[in-house]
Amino acid sequence: MAPTGIPARKIGTATTPPGDFGQGASQIGWAWLSPPDPAFDILGFNFDTDTDLLVKSSPVATNSDSLDIKPFISHNGKIIWYHGLSDPGPPVLGTINYYNELAAQHGGLRGAAEFSRFYPIPNMGHCSGGPATDQFDMLSPLVQWVENSVAPSSVVATGVNFTSAPTTRQRPLCPYPQQARFIGGPGGDLSLATNYECIMPPGQ
Repeated sequence: MAPTGIPARKIGTATTPPGDFGQGASQIGWAWLSPPDPAFDILGFNFDTDTDLLVKSSPVATNSDSLDIKPFISHNGKIIWYHGLSDPGPPVLGTINYYNELAAQHGGLRGAAEFSRFYPIPNMGHCSGGPATDQFDMLSPLVQWVENSVAPSSVVATGVNFTSAPTTRQRPLCPYPQQARFIGGPGGDLSLATNYECIMPPGQ
């Protein structure tokens, strides 16, 4: 797990507080209350009377989790999204749960694959960062899919921040629920994407 990701955000270090603490204290008044109140004192939060302020709709706090994307699909829409498995902000399990629920509405994972691909990125933080293969191009596969009906499979990604040799590596990003498996054999080069293949995990 990237030390600058979830640990720094949720736990903190010996010399710094958790990142969420500072973010929450400075933003709760205008980002998470309805109506927004920039002058709100978080230390004066009353759990008996103020919790209703957190559950009302606000432009920032309201998340769209609707599974009804039939109009998008009917227009031959295609979507590719990705999420770092060490993202310290939005939890990746939320994205995985949403994708599974979406798939259940459209004939299972095979049905969802007709219009969507989801790529979990091992060890990547929020959008990028960490000892991970976080450099990749998702736009070109999307263009190929939309304009030429060529659905994407694995996407080759590069990472340059690994803490042990080889510090620069390439690896295929596998569409969920597939996972990358090393097939390079004893002494095989960990940095070559060709030494990996995407497989279905047991039980899928």
